[in-house]
Amino acid sequence: MPNMTDSNRNHSITRRNLLRAGVGGIPVLLAGCTGDDPAANDDGSNGATYRSFASYVPTDTQFNPHNPTNKIVQGTLIHWAPLMQYHVGSDQWIPMIASDWRMEGTSVVIEVSDAFTWHNGDAVTAEDVVTRLKLMYYMDSPLADYLSEPPVVGDGTVELSLASEVQGKIFWPQLTANDEYHTVETPASIYGEYVERFEGASSDSEREQVQSDLLEFAPQKPGEEVLGNGPFEFVEATENELVFERHDEYPVEYVQKKVSETIDYDFSEWPDEITVERFEFRDVGDLWSAYRSGTLHGGANDAPAEVYSEFPDSYNQVGVPRDEMWGLTFQYDDDIYGRRNVRKAFAHLIERSKKLANQMFPLGKAVDYDSGMTTTMTEEWVSSGVVDGFTDYTGQNHDEAAALLEAEGFSQDGEEWYTPGGDRFQMELRLPSYDDIVAGMQVVEARISEFGIQTEFNAMELATFTGDVEPTGDFTVIASSLGNQPHPLQAYQFNWLDQMAQTNYDLTVEVPEIGDAGGDPTREVDIEALLIELTETADADREQEIIDVLAWVHNQDIPYVACAEKAHQYCVSYSDWEMPETAHEQAQGHDPLAMTHTPWHFPIHCGAIRPK
Repeated sequence: MPNMTDSNRNHSITRRNLLRAGVGGIPVLLAGCTGDDPAANDDGSNGATYRSFASYVPTDTQFNPHNPTNKIVQGTLIHWAPLMQYHVGSDQWIPMIASDWRMEGTSVVIEVSDAFTWHNGDAVTAEDVVTRLKLMYYMDSPLADYLSEPPVVGDGTVELSLASEVQGKIFWPQLTANDEYHTVETPASIYGEYVERFEGASSDSEREQVQSDLLEFAPQKPGEEVLGNGPFEFVEATENELVFERHDEYPVEYVQKKVSETIDYDFSEWPDEITVERFEFRDVGDLWSAYRSGTLHGGANDAPAEVYSEFPDSYNQVGVPRDEMWGLTFQYDDDIYGRRNVRKAFAHLIERSKKLANQMFPLGKAVDYDSGMTTTMTEEWVSSGVVDGFTDYTGQNHDEAAALLEAEGFSQDGEEWYTPGGDRFQMELRLPSYDDIVAGMQVVEARISEFGIQTEFNAMELATFTGDVEPTGDFTVIASSLGNQPHPLQAYQFNWLDQMAQTNYDLTVEVPEIGDAGGDPTREVDIEALLIELTETADADREQEIIDVLAWVHNQDIPYVACAEKAHQYCVSYSDWEMPETAHEQAQGHDPLAMTHTPWHFPIHCGAIRPK
């Protein structure tokens, strides 16, 4: 791969987007699942088996992180160990397989711990880590944009050469692909052949063939095709469940030491070994029925409040903070939604309040700013003077929405709106049939209908939405996930660049000067160029300036309308288990160890979950 100059950086970003658009992304944890009746709670393990639900049919499981049909999100959290673990509460990275790392100029060195083993007993080595990073590089992940050449193995280390100097807080997330599920899951013994083929490819067509083969590789057999290095080993996938059993060689004491050194956590109340024997992810059919019957110990829960109220008292609704929103995303080459004033009108129609957030997510938050980021991120990253000049879209302002539509030639007859061509203004809202999203978006749809825009509410099967609709751009308006990244760069990459191929958003826009929201749009902004510069700049002042401009562009152009901010919601039963607790009905605040993806995800790596 050539050095990443400005011109071929743009080419790489475009190719990466198209590649993603063609194959989709790794599916996220689902609120519902498919299958038959709940399985019986009779494995005979005396309470040492933790049960959650399987997001997909267990026998469909395959374990290649590059294959877009990868369906093991929950299993990855315990089957593999991360290179480094991001800690939400302190905004720090906890050393894991990477025991240390340093950056000097354009040189990056990652020291690889000798404490971890694959489940067959082989040591996890620098070669394994290089295999993972090289595959990211050759598959055109965002990491590739930062490197001048592929990573290489050093003396127990991994060495990377940067294309230019970059701030660590921007670069380190690239090693995990900005992915909360990211782990070191590609041992050289299994995936090394793909690296060799990439390195031996002499043409673009040969390289693309290796990419295609890797995307299609679907390992399912434990040991032969699937090797883990985490606290639990994949044993089998039956029709009813995914089964993982404890890996006794997992270095719990090492992990506890690194956690204590990073976030000053006291493990004196926890054992220095894993006491859970087994994890089962069960295909329970109707998830809410499984919770009602007490079949599960815990798992993701986006149940509406009236459904959650029917669960046994032993369950607690908990929320792990995350920088995610859900809202309306538009098709920009559409004659209606390609108009800025139409999108602004929609922002004024929806009262994105705490009440709406609670209807959509029981632990949701109101949207206070239209910046392209959550309220917390906006207040942390955007200059106060810029925020003060934002157009205020909070509340519900029918008069302003009407004025914006009339400026575009729309007209109102009685209570109904018509397009500039005289047709009835109609909107089809497509969305995945998540229980919580459907309930919240029905409220959004009602607000739009009340204004006089005729709406069609189309909640569809997840496979249809994620396979045929969202990645192909077959929509005018959809409900989609927005954000969920620790830094503005990643948030804007996700919401602008990564969705560009589907939404056809023009990355060069004209907006008023910062602070002059009512002024003429005389300032031309190249969003993609700014994002590329943000990846490279080591100047804190320039970083702030770029973030301010991007936030301002979003506020003035409204590429999407965030409707609610989301916490990562779980149902957890503490009646049979002791674990670090996050905020819920009986507890205020969060145990620092619980500030990761799920209440049991990272604590299990530390031995900090045990049966009572």
